[in-house]
Amino acid sequence: MTSEDSAFTADLNRLFTAALVGIHRTRWISISALDGTEQAMRIMEGHRFDVLPIESGSDVAEYYGTDKWNDYSKVTRKKIEPDEVVRFDTPLLTLLQQFRAERTHFFLQDGRGKVVGLASLVNLNCRMARVCIYDSLCHLETMLAAFVAEEVGEEKLFALTFEGSSGADFESAKTAFQNHRAEGIEAPLVEYLNLWHFYKVIMKVKLYPKLDCTRDEMERFRGINELRHRIAHPTRPLISRPTETETIAAWVKQLMNLFAKLEQRSVKGARTVRSSPTRSETSRPRSSEQYGDSGSA
Repeated sequence: MTSEDSAFTADLNRLFTAALVGIHRTRWISISALDGTEQAMRIMEGHRFDVLPIESGSDVAEYYGTDKWNDYSKVTRKKIEPDEVVRFDTPLLTLLQQFRAERTHFFLQDGRGKVVGLASLVNLNCRMARVCIYDSLCHLETMLAAFVAEEVGEEKLFALTFEGSSGADFESAKTAFQNHRAEGIEAPLVEYLNLWHFYKVIMKVKLYPKLDCTRDEMERFRGINELRHRIAHPTRPLISRPTETETIAAWVKQLMNLFAKLEQRSVKGARTVRSSPTRSETSRPRSSEQYGDSGSA
């Protein structure tokens, strides 16, 4: 494969890695093993660091860490433990699931076991972390659209009703669909729906057994929509306190689990739903497959 070929077939899973949200050793601020705790406290408070790597020549085996998040009155010198280390090329979504309230940083190693970088909780608020999650949400939504379109059908889907704000939003989507049909735009109804609509449809029509889910299991997937809301507001931090890490990790895990169930169903022979003509033929560009693409999420 030529370099041009690889540029056209890039796997986003390989692009979105722990290294993208971390900082390389050549750029981080560290402290010498010969310096003391007081110097470490000054550096950490001045830069608002909760983790400060300790360099001893070419080795990094220790660090200073705050005992309490954002409290620089006491820092402790610690050895890097095995559960604080991941490879630098670990998929970012995998890394996100490993953060916990008590595990707010990971040292990044290369293939030889040498520490080459650091990824901390605050790094998860960077743009690339959001782009990675957003890309996965987009792919999931197109997979759900194909699933709902195939299993429900447009006529039955249009006849569905819901209560409360979900119902009003669903009716607005149907109105837009009808208005565009009157203008000659033959787009399928699923193109007017969103992630929450698909969840509500699956629950109401009881499609979850087709995803090898119980009703209780499917209800847990509603956390994915909360993740979608969080990602949709880029001016707000994804994580503002350590206690939120387990919630984000749980949402990402739900996202990956639902992916797995949809992909497993696809492997079993589910066909890709197509509509002709599609909105791509009248308004916007899209991939050649109606509700999927050639890349992985």
